[in-house]
Amino acid sequence: MSRRIRFPGPLGTRSYSLLNPDLYFRSGVDAQYSFPQTQLIRLAAPDGIGIEFVITDKEFYLPEFERLPDEDALRICKELDQAKRKETGKPLKGTHLFYHVTLGPQATTHQPFNIRSIQDPVNSAEVDAVVSIDFNWQFHEDDEKGWEITVTGQGSRNFIVLDPNRYNPDFAALSKQDKSLSETAEQAQLQLQLAYAFQSLKAGKFSFSFSLLLQLALGANIQYDPYQASKKITLTWGKGTAAGFGLDIGHSSIKPAKLTLQMTGLGASASGGFFEFSGPTFDQSIMLGVKFEEQLF
Repeated sequence: MSRRIRFPGPLGTRSYSLLNPDLYFRSGVDAQYSFPQTQLIRLAAPDGIGIEFVITDKEFYLPEFERLPDEDALRICKELDQAKRKETGKPLKGTHLFYHVTLGPQATTHQPFNIRSIQDPVNSAEVDAVVSIDFNWQFHEDDEKGWEITVTGQGSRNFIVLDPNRYNPDFAALSKQDKSLSETAEQAQLQLQLAYAFQSLKAGKFSFSFSLLLQLALGANIQYDPYQASKKITLTWGKGTAAGFGLDIGHSSIKPAKLTLQMTGLGASASGGFFEFSGPTFDQSIMLGVKFEEQLF
């Protein structure tokens, strides 16, 4: 009698008879519950790499900026300047151009160099209504000290209050109408002025700007001449120089306008033709007016 022997476990699924090998024997690795064997798949791969350069255009769109009003831009620049002054401890350097229109009364006196006879003009005085336009170059920051150059065009109506010919017998013999006509004159001047301005002083909302000045002037004077036989209006030229001081008083509430005071003395002027220097006199003047200011840059 023979017995059938069965091996349990993962060695196979078929039974063994005696010791004969099973033709369907499998290892545990290749058991029917294991993962399948990995199979390699052939794929096509490139044998070279190509690089292509393409030039394209790209448009840039800049954002639109709104321009600040001139007053706001000036205020911001001044704030930046003040911050820079505090940082460095020194005033900034700069050149600025101002445009001024000034009007007001002026009082002027004239003293001749010498008097040889009673027919020569003596001391005289006048009151002038003045309007002037000037361009002022400041070689320093506003409200700081520094040099300035000013070119001024000035027109005035002159009212003689102390006649230089009052002791002249020929003048006394004139008619009242001739005397009246000769007591007014119109004058135009071109002035070149060099000044040194000191640092402005603040007192509340007021600011005070003081300067020393040296002035050269060329003027044309139109006046009725009663001594001419034709009784006509004549044109004479005047040349002069003067030294003095100026004072501008400003207030924060009326910033475009300033009260200006200018006084000159020790000046010398001469009349006559363009190249003549007859009747030289020492002149002194004082003007009090309103100055309207605009900064060009």
